[in-house]
Amino acid sequence: MDPKFRILVVDDERLIRWTLKTALSKEGYLVDIAEDGSQALELLETVPVDLVITDLAMPGKNGWDVIEESRKRKVRSIMITCQGDHKTKVAAENKGAYAYIEKPFKVAELMDIVKGAMGSIC
Repeated sequence: MDPKFRILVVDDERLIRWTLKTALSKEGYLVDIAEDGSQALELLETVPVDLVITDLAMPGKNGWDVIEESRKRKVRSIMITCQGDHKTKVAAENKGAYAYIEKPFKVAELMDIVKGAMGSIC
């Protein structure tokens, strides 16, 4: 499959970045990674991205910063976090996140959400 969409994965956990990059690449997506919000914001300045998958709690700039910048650029975002609750989910949706998923999550579940986000862009 030819890559159709570019996805930015932002998480301070190396294993999450690697797992998502591997799974998304197998589905044919181009994948960039950032280990924190600051690095993600720099990439958003220079790389055309269709979707951002971001952790919430990271050192420096956090997931809220990434979602806000994504929204400004009209880029869909998915928030993943282990520190969330219903209030966090509602806040993420109000700030423009396409979806919210709590860690630990099943990769297949996230892939379904990604496909939904990408399908509604076409």
